[in-house]
Amino acid sequence: MRKTLLTVGIILLLAFAGVVVVTRWLLPGVSQKVAEPLATNPPAPPLREAGNLQQMKESLFDPALDVTMRENLTEKIELAQKVQQAVQESAASPAPKDPPALPQYSMSTVMGEWQSASGIYEGSDGLVRPEDATIANYWQGVVAGKGMAVLAGADAADPSQSLLIILTTELPDGASTYQRILLKEKAGKIRILQADFPRLVLQSAEGQQWIFNVETLSFE
Repeated sequence: MRKTLLTVGIILLLAFAGVVVVTRWLLPGVSQKVAEPLATNPPAPPLREAGNLQQMKESLFDPALDVTMRENLTEKIELAQKVQQAVQESAASPAPKDPPALPQYSMSTVMGEWQSASGIYEGSDGLVRPEDATIANYWQGVVAGKGMAVLAGADAADPSQSLLIILTTELPDGASTYQRILLKEKAGKIRILQADFPRLVLQSAEGQQWIFNVETLSFE
């Protein structure tokens, strides 16, 4: 009986020893596996320098981007595209420079300019079309607060018909009126010889003269 117990004890001791050995053999692997951190996704590589729009667009295809980074990059791309479009539109049609402000002319300023320019001038300076009349010269001045030009010459259709053309300009808005005055005598093209406000001395090529009053627009 004692021998049987001894044998059983030896068997149990050997079994225990075997368990210990097996356990020691297994534990390093288990402990190693437990000690090692769980596998995770590799850290996302830093985005390439988005120095321009093309680089940012290429970065969108990076598989390492998470949802948040992809959304942020998409917003940056949209903003860059808007800026690029604005620059292109500005280059295509540059904003015009502000035109210089026109001087504000008062009534007294305009009146002064007309008065300072008062006098007799050769030709018509384009005030009358050649098909309307042949102009020798004209007088310019201010009459009753209005700018006035009296042009002397002859009718274009009938060169023997002497005439005056009166241009009156409202100051300072510039609205004008046009009036033709035919002389009774057909003395051909006449000219203004002298101005002694409000009277103008008119003269034909043959020396015939008339006095014209610019205030009453009549002959004296």
